[in-house]
Amino acid sequence: MPSAPGLGVALDPGLVEVDGDRGFVESWVLGYHMEAENSPIDHLVLALRYQDEVVRVGEDWKVIHRKT
Repeated sequence: MPSAPGLGVALDPGLVEVDGDRGFVESWVLGYHMEAENSPIDHLVLALRYQDEVVRVGEDWKVIHRKT
C-alpha cells in the first residue's frame, strides 16, 4: 500500500455465512485518506464492498477469492 500521512478505516462485516469449513463474508469498508501537503486533493474517502469466499485452515480462516 502506498504511504500516506493519514489513513482511517471503518469495517462492517455485514453478512457472514458458514457451511462447515467454507464460508462467505460480505464487508463494507469506508476508507479515509488524508493526503500529503502538496497533493491536488485535500482528502479522499472511498466506500468499498468486499465479497469473500473463505475456507478454514486449522484454526484460521483464509480468503480464497475476493470480489470488490
